[in-house]
Amino acid sequence: PWGVAVLVVAVVVLHAGSVLLTRMSLPDTGREAGRAAARAVSGLPLTSQTAVVGFKAAKEVTDFKDQVTLREDGFEVLPGGGVSLTVARTAPTLVLARIPWLAHYGVLVVPVVVDKPVL
Repeated sequence: PWGVAVLVVAVVVLHAGSVLLTRMSLPDTGREAGRAAARAVSGLPLTSQTAVVGFKAAKEVTDFKDQVTLREDGFEVLPGGGVSLTVARTAPTLVLARIPWLAHYGVLVVPVVVDKPVL
């Protein structure tokens, strides 16, 4: 009986750590993607084509990150060359994704605003 309890506690701790590490790293990825997008649109007029250019630049960053997605509906080029975007990632866990009523705890969504392009 104690072995099962220890195993359950160990699984909970490992999953919590995975979610915590993902929560800590995702904003950095979002800021990196936002900086790339802001650099790409720097000096361009505020048009839908500019948004496409910025989105592609941000997507190039997130495509290299493990299971990070850039949400198209959360991307916006701001006046002045800033960028607002949303990145998401499901924490790599064995159990959370398989239990429907717990699955939402493993999905992390982070909105990011990069005010100015950093060249």
